[in-house]
Amino acid sequence: MRHVTVMFCDLRSYTTIAEVLPIERLLQFLERYLTVMARIVHLFKGTVAEIQGDGLLCFWNAECDIENHAGRACAAACAMTQAVTMLSEEFAQQGLPCIKIGIGIHAGYGLSGIIGSREKLKWGVLGDTVNLTSRLESLCKFYQVNIVCSQAVHELLPVGFNSRRLDRVKVRGRQEPVNIFQIFGFSEQEMLEDSAGSADSVHVLHQRAYDSGLILTMDSETAWPFSWEASEADIAYNRLYEVGLEAYQNADFKTALAITQALLTLDPRENQVTELLSQEVRAMSRQQGGLSPAEHASWRGIRIFD
Repeated sequence: MRHVTVMFCDLRSYTTIAEVLPIERLLQFLERYLTVMARIVHLFKGTVAEIQGDGLLCFWNAECDIENHAGRACAAACAMTQAVTMLSEEFAQQGLPCIKIGIGIHAGYGLSGIIGSREKLKWGVLGDTVNLTSRLESLCKFYQVNIVCSQAVHELLPVGFNSRRLDRVKVRGRQEPVNIFQIFGFSEQEMLEDSAGSADSVHVLHQRAYDSGLILTMDSETAWPFSWEASEADIAYNRLYEVGLEAYQNADFKTALAITQALLTLDPRENQVTELLSQEVRAMSRQQGGLSPAEHASWRGIRIFD
């Protein structure tokens, strides 16, 4: 058994894309997209174990020891989401569809090695860690975010990653709830200061990857620039969201409702995460008078996905 970080990456609306594109154009589209995604995973020392149509299953620390494997996986995910923006611009110029992706990341123990039947074998990882990662990736669409990671991953991240706790959820097939987080990027300055010049830090790896042309345009001459930083306003907004979420999960519906209303006023264009929380807070505020003391005391604010 090894402690691994697992990533599922899925291309949104692939069925529709495959329906409208001629097969030759679809092949061109997929080859470019998958090449870029796999290149990023490899540069952050991950392994692309499977390409499942439009999706990728990737592992860190499964074949050999990789320092800070959770941080590398999340840094790779940030690069992948930014690369998708660049790819969409490139595809638009070629008359191809713009794209969006969802990425789920979880860390835990799994059995790695050669698995399969007597007739067909493959290298991979078995265990609940892989199953939960798949569930987390599916939540990206519901919350309309690019990256969802588990608390197990979040606790392993080095200083400097920009994130927020999204929710506490119970996914299909699991009895215990899981705290989930959204990753936005990372502060290179904070990470550089924390790494103290380590030759194998995530910051240094990112710089090395960028210098070597992390993502290349079609002419293979120009490296795409990346912006990893979140603004101070965004960080403050996300911290306030977490305070509202904590109040909701502690059954302090009055405080949670006030905070979510303030958040919607501050940024009405924000994705549906805040609106989803606001809807539940309003619903529970209406029901609060009907909750028994025991129900109120046991309230944990868990969202259940069947």
